[in-house]
Amino acid sequence: MDLTKLCIVGDFWEANTGLDEITLYNNGMRGVILRMNDTVNREHLDDNFISQWKQSEIFYRMPYFVFGDWFTPTQQYDFAMQNMPKEARAIGLDVEVDANTIQPHKVADDLFDLLTRFKNAGLKTKVYSGSWWWTPKHIDTGEAWENTQEYWWAAYPYLFQPNNTRTNFTWNQLKTLISQWTWNTGEAPGPCSLRQICSRYVLEGTGGLNIDVNIFNGTELQLKDYFGGIEKKIMEEQDITSPQFSAVSLVAGQSIRSKPSIYGNTPIGTVTIDGKEHPVLDIGGSDVWVKTDQGWVAVYNGGTTYQKLIVK
Repeated sequence: MDLTKLCIVGDFWEANTGLDEITLYNNGMRGVILRMNDTVNREHLDDNFISQWKQSEIFYRMPYFVFGDWFTPTQQYDFAMQNMPKEARAIGLDVEVDANTIQPHKVADDLFDLLTRFKNAGLKTKVYSGSWWWTPKHIDTGEAWENTQEYWWAAYPYLFQPNNTRTNFTWNQLKTLISQWTWNTGEAPGPCSLRQICSRYVLEGTGGLNIDVNIFNGTELQLKDYFGGIEKKIMEEQDITSPQFSAVSLVAGQSIRSKPSIYGNTPIGTVTIDGKEHPVLDIGGSDVWVKTDQGWVAVYNGGTTYQKLIVK
C-alpha cells in the first residue's frame, strides 16, 4: 500500500496519559480520535479528555462518544454537547452493545435519533463498531440508514495482529506491514474510509502502553475534510531574540535523539546544563529542543514529562 496516500490515526482514552505527541507526529501519525466518556456503571467525562484534546492540537482531531443504550438519545446528546470542544467538527459514536440485554430495533432507532441530532448540530458523524458487535442480534436491523452511514470499522488483519499479545514494536516495522497491506473496509456495513487495524502495539511515543492504530484511506487534506474541516496547529518558527534560560539537567529516561524535531531550527538562545552552555532551537509553541553532549532532547516549558525549561 502506498504510504503517501493514507494517514495513520491513533485513538486514545483516559489511560493514555504518557503520550509524546511530537514523537507520534514525527513518526507519521496525522490524526487522533479521543474518547470523551465512559459508561461503565455511570456516565462520566474521561479524566484526560480536556487536557489531551489541547495537547493534540498538532493533529487533525475528532472526539468519540461511547453510546450507552440505557441512556436516552436526549441524555446522551446533552452530555456530549456540553463537553464538545469548540474546535470539533465531527464525532465518532462507539457502538458496542450487549446482545443479551438489548432490543436491537430499539437500539438502532435510538442510535439513528442520536446521529440525526449531531448532524443537525453541524457535526459529521462516524459510527465505530466491528463485526462482532454489528450483527442482527446486536443492531444490524436492516434499516436504510445503516447502509449509508459513514463507518470507522474495527477489523484486525492477521498481518497486523496474528495474536492478542501486547507487543513492543517500532514505527518502521509498522510502516513495513502497512506497505504490504491492501486497503479494504473490513466488510463494514456502509461507507468506510477509516479502519482500526490493530490494538496491541507499544510504539515509541505511546508512554509504554499499547494503542489502537487506524489507517485512513486518503491524504492528510482528505483526513482534514473527513474530520469536518477542523484546523490543526501549524508549527512555525518564531522570531525570539536571545532569551535567557535557567539551568536544567537531563532527567533519567529522557529520550536522546540524533536530530531535533522537523518543525524548525531557529536558534533562540542557550541553556546551561551541568555548567556548560548549549544551543536551544525553537520548534513553535512552548516546546524547545536543546543540544547536549549526548544528542538532542526535547524540553517542555511548564510540562511534566521532562525537566522544565523556564524563560526568564
